[in-house]
Amino acid sequence: SSSSGDSLPKISSKGSSSSSVLAALMESQYTELMELMGHAGMLEPLEKVVGKGSITIFAPRNAYMEQQVDSEFKHFLLEPGNIKHLRQVLKHHIVPGKIMSEDWSNRTVRTLSTETVRIHSHRGINRVELSEVTSPNDINKKDGVVHGVNGLLVPRSVQEAFSVKKLGSSANALLPQASPEFDPLGASLAEMSKEFQDFLEAAESPLPLEFAYAPEVAPAPAPGPSSGKHRVYTWEDVDDFVSTLANFGGYNEMAELLVNLTSFAWDMAKLVNEGHRLTLLAPNDHAMDHLTTEQLNAPGGLEAILMYHVLTEYQTEESLYNAVRRFEKVKFLTLWQPHTIHAKETDGTVQFGEGESGALLYDHDIFTDGHISIQGISKVL
Repeated sequence: SSSSGDSLPKISSKGSSSSSVLAALMESQYTELMELMGHAGMLEPLEKVVGKGSITIFAPRNAYMEQQVDSEFKHFLLEPGNIKHLRQVLKHHIVPGKIMSEDWSNRTVRTLSTETVRIHSHRGINRVELSEVTSPNDINKKDGVVHGVNGLLVPRSVQEAFSVKKLGSSANALLPQASPEFDPLGASLAEMSKEFQDFLEAAESPLPLEFAYAPEVAPAPAPGPSSGKHRVYTWEDVDDFVSTLANFGGYNEMAELLVNLTSFAWDMAKLVNEGHRLTLLAPNDHAMDHLTTEQLNAPGGLEAILMYHVLTEYQTEESLYNAVRRFEKVKFLTLWQPHTIHAKETDGTVQFGEGESGALLYDHDIFTDGHISIQGISKVL
């Protein structure tokens, strides 16, 4: 409604060259993104920017913006006092210089928000962070290229601000130090030109991977499956839980399965972004060695195995053990619905499954962040 600030005025391409990437956007399936740019007062500064160089825009389609962006988050961005956050989100979709789909490579690039995004390919699909490039090179003009993506890119600084707003207090004991903000509205044309040239020079040589990471902060206690705490799960988070599993020792095959043989790590992150909490029961390398060639090569076999090892709730060693001690036998729903896994106490630990085919809780709490938990087990279920 207009009273909530969620209604935006329509914009037109008047004043933009017909050969401009911005004009093409105004007559495309990405007009919702352009209307947000108009609301944020960014169109005129962007026209000056593309007049001196070229840009790459990662653009969510109208259908995604209208139906899949969290309404509470969108309302947060459109609040009058949060226009700086809206601009940061919009600038986070724009990279200086043209990156064509055929030039895609696994690297970190700096956006106009001064924060970075990870562009990479997985199983032949180009991605920006966790978002898939669904329409590569969709608009290609001399001053820019637009790639359609199936997600909204949110910089870490805005994620933290939204978490603080939603929770009513600081989301972490320490927040990462934000990069200096570049506000196109408050900069003169000369300053914008210099800033843009700096971005262009930085874009010519890929930034190191470490640039994408925020400073380490002390993790907050795991909030549990029903706390209501929520933040956007990003590429860094996916890398975090997969790297933790790989570096723990003895779980390299499961880590390989999550990111290289399937896209399951990205699927888990998407589920977390939808509000789900998950527990991965990860068989160790010794257990994985017992999988047969037939099981590994069956169509959809790897995905089915993984889905059966993910509980649709967040559990730690303590909560699992307390549950089986209290109720003797507990049934957990898996992602491979309607299949379930039974758990019980055995020899002072937790056993999943029945009889000799059951698996014991082997390495507990390999990774726990309140959203995804990884528990090592002794057999493939």
